[in-house]
Amino acid sequence: MLRPELELRVGALREETLGVLARHLDIAGFKTKDATPTGFRAVHFAWGWILVGETSYRTELLVRAEGDAVTVAVGRNARTSKPRRLAARGLNAALDDLRSRGVGVHWTPWAEQSR
Repeated sequence: MLRPELELRVGALREETLGVLARHLDIAGFKTKDATPTGFRAVHFAWGWILVGETSYRTELLVRAEGDAVTVAVGRNARTSKPRRLAARGLNAALDDLRSRGVGVHWTPWAEQSR
């Protein structure tokens, strides 16, 4: 199965980078789960669909850090585009936040990775 994946290179401490990413994804409507010193999951539920019994309307991002590299992978993708837009908004806000602090940030385009 192919899943989109993005790699970031960030010139900040891992804890700071993960904290900024989690905070901005939470603001964008995701919920941070299973946080560890090396990463977390960010989950978004389309609640209206869950209430009618449709459980496939969940988007899950897997965020993992090693050194200055942070990988953001889509673990599960919703059928609607709204969670993808919210994820993009949260990630962009996090990168803008880091850059506003003078932190160098470089990223690769989203690429399909085999899982």
